Amino acid sequence: MFDLNQAIDNWRYNLEANGRIGKDNIDELENHLRDVLDEIAKSKHIEESDFNKAIAQIGEVSDLEKEFYKLKTDKNNLIEILEDGVLAMSTQKNRSDRFIMTLFFIGFCGIIGWIGSTCWMLKGWTNSRQWATPGTAIQTIIFFSLTFSLFLLVALVCFIWGNKLLKTHDQKRKFILKPLVPAILLSPIYVFLGGTIFLTSPWWGGWARVAVFGYKVVQSQVSGDGKYEAYVIDKPSFDGPNHHLYIRSIGDNSAHVIARLDEDVDSIQKIHWSPFNDIVVFESWFNLNAVRLSDYKLVNVQLGGERHWRKNGTFWVDYKDVNHPETIDFPAVNKFSYRFKDSDETKTIDMESF
Repeated sequence: MFDLNQAIDNWRYNLEANGRIGKDNIDELENHLRDVLDEIAKSKHIEESDFNKAIAQIGEVSDLEKEFYKLKTDKNNLIEILEDGVLAMSTQKNRSDRFIMTLFFIGFCGIIGWIGSTCWMLKGWTNSRQWATPGTAIQTIIFFSLTFSLFLLVALVCFIWGNKLLKTHDQKRKFILKPLVPAILLSPIYVFLGGTIFLTSPWWGGWARVAVFGYKVVQSQVSGDGKYEAYVIDKPSFDGPNHHLYIRSIGDNSAHVIARLDEDVDSIQKIHWSPFNDIVVFESWFNLNAVRLSDYKLVNVQLGGERHWRKNGTFWVDYKDVNHPETIDFPAVNKFSYRFKDSDETKTIDMESF
């Protein structure tokens, strides 16, 4: 029968025989050797061949003596030498275990991040229009789920990879429970990070697009005489649309900023030019912005849409509260009129009176 203690004693005797390595350093070597053997003993009974492999990892007696003499090392340097030998063998299994746990940790973070970020966005960053019908509600849920699908993709890759490596281990439960706890505790960090990336991506992505392609013109209409162009630009923002109204003189190519619609809420619907080429009306969801070309005088007519504030400081507008005009006409120079749906009254605005 193989006597492990006797084998270790013989090994110590051979190290002590030459006298180049002190007793304290030999004790340190023995401790590392026993650490290696303890790792082996967890999975099976130690045989002589296992002992020889451990010795080979540390190095033969003659090799240790040469290295020790050459470096004239102390205890700390000796440990550095062993990191490539004894510790490599003793920690190889631990490194494999930690890698598997890391894969499962990232996987759990991905699942929690996907669910948490989606729920956060659905609760705090949607309005009544997105939940008006079962169809729009399903579209809203699908949109946010796909938006954070990168979390899910990372989770699937890590779980498949980790499960493949886990087949060679007996204690599978620890590889699942241990990573799950820190993943839950750290969830607010990466859920917030995921939401932040989503909320800011339209802004930095939009400016990147502007740098390459220029501003996006969402609507454009030239006057009947061909002298002016009324157009709307959607500028980058954290939560679009972010429509800006412009009028450009085609002759000298000079542009005038007319107004900026409420970001995230108001958006352009139609541009109306007077047949007299003196007034243009920008019709949006919540406003009529009429502009006189001679002096760029602006008249604003609000169409409704009360703001409802949330606890987080954001607001939403019920689009059902808005009363859109059914017709917009220009009865005379410097005048425009409009009539709301289900109303017989036509209101006329005289630009000279403002």
